[in-house]
Amino acid sequence: FARKGAKVMTRVGLTKRQAELLEVIRKFISENGYSPSYREMAAEMNMHHTNVHRIVNHLRARGAIDFIPSAGRSITIRE
Repeated sequence: FARKGAKVMTRVGLTKRQAELLEVIRKFISENGYSPSYREMAAEMNMHHTNVHRIVNHLRARGAIDFIPSAGRSITIRE
């Protein structure tokens, strides 16, 4: 049993929130042809954009996405 408040990991080693944000990014890129802004991701995830920024950095560190720092809408999903 997981302790209360413990992070739940998905099959690919991402937390539940990381996996949810990755899906938000994937869907947005599929529908629009470019990546979402931090504020658009925050609105979809119902959280503050600074928390989204932290999760995006974790996704990059895990190799799930890549982006160009200081460049808007530059997130790409690494398959």
